[in-house]
Amino acid sequence: QMDWETTVILGPQRVKRCISGLPPEQKQVFILRHQLNLSFDQVAIVLNEDPKNVMAWLHRARVQVVKCLGRG
Repeated sequence: QMDWETTVILGPQRVKRCISGLPPEQKQVFILRHQLNLSFDQVAIVLNEDPKNVMAWLHRARVQVVKCLGRG
């Protein structure tokens, strides 16, 4: 789940907008990991992907969300 303080401070619509702007694979991984609280291995199984790809996509997604939130 997204940190509740981040959501409260920045506003849920702003956070959702940043997530919605991610490339499809990054968006899927981000949602499965942070909103559904799945492990890396569980996300890999759901997406039928290598866990290393899942970790890379999640890292890129987090970087993009942080950049987006910083831009306002």
